[in-house]
Amino acid sequence: MPDKTWTRIMDEARTLFSQHTYGGTSMQQIAAAVGITKASLYHYHAGKSAILVHLVRTPLAELEGVLESLHPEAELEERREGVLNGFANVMIKHRQTMGLLLRDASAHTEQTAEVLNQFQSLIDRAMDVLSDGYDDWRRRLRAAQALAAVADPITLFADIPADDLHAELVHGAHAILALRHR
Repeated sequence: MPDKTWTRIMDEARTLFSQHTYGGTSMQQIAAAVGITKASLYHYHAGKSAILVHLVRTPLAELEGVLESLHPEAELEERREGVLNGFANVMIKHRQTMGLLLRDASAHTEQTAEVLNQFQSLIDRAMDVLSDGYDDWRRRLRAAQALAAVADPITLFADIPADDLHAELVHGAHAILALRHR
């Protein structure tokens, strides 16, 4: 169980990364926000990338759980619904953290490549479900658009209550998946 200082480090880092970007936040700023020395901060984490990895670990595990909970023999619509609702829930629950992966290019570094690759793998697996495993680029495009519809807007509408935002995100994703090629 993490101690209070570790928890404060994570909370302050998440806030600072969201306000100033990952690249625009220094370890000194994090230490100052927590009220500890920079040397003490390094006692808890080897660097910013280690903090980011810890921040995204839980939401990525929850996204993995969404995909693992899908029953392969279930109807396509049920699996799609599971992906869309599950991803929307996780993205909204972890708005600030997931915003770092979605919108902060400075978080995409060599040191964070492993978690970014894990996130991309989860996106690819979700797209496979939404496109029903077809390689047709049009189906894959609609799947990518639908997934983006439940993920990308989360940081843009931070003031919208979670339930309302969830309903609209999933509604928009359904509209995208319902489009037919003409």
